[in-house]
Amino acid sequence: LMMHFLFGLRKSKLSDTHLFSDMLWGERTAAFLCDRDDRRGDEAKSVLDNYGRFSKDIAFFYMRTGNGLPARVEFPAWVQKEDMVDKIADMIRAECIIRGNYPDIVMRAHDAAVIRTNEHELFYGMLENFCNVHGIKIHRSAKDFHKRL
Repeated sequence: LMMHFLFGLRKSKLSDTHLFSDMLWGERTAAFLCDRDDRRGDEAKSVLDNYGRFSKDIAFFYMRTGNGLPARVEFPAWVQKEDMVDKIADMIRAECIIRGNYPDIVMRAHDAAVIRTNEHELFYGMLENFCNVHGIKIHRSAKDFHKRL
């Protein structure tokens, strides 16, 4: 809600992953060259800008790795040129078998990611301020209320 309000985003019920929702586990699409522009204004950066000089050389495919919608897998375009896309897909399948439909390497990254208390408080402070300014009531648990005392 906050991001939609701040950036004037429209809610969309269809993403390109829905186009491939009938895939079976382990199936993948062909590889595509990524050419998206997801900027939120003239000054904003695109996700592809994070890839620096390689921003024009990102490829991707969709792959069913679990019960939800297919996952988008991005990789350098040279991987496609070197005919290594199937190797990536095979590694992801193996990782999903190890971790139960969720790649082990991603699980390890999530385990290592830590949100510090000050970051947590900063985010909730921003959210609370936004809600107060726009008249949105926040419901807190008793546990959360007592933590803040």
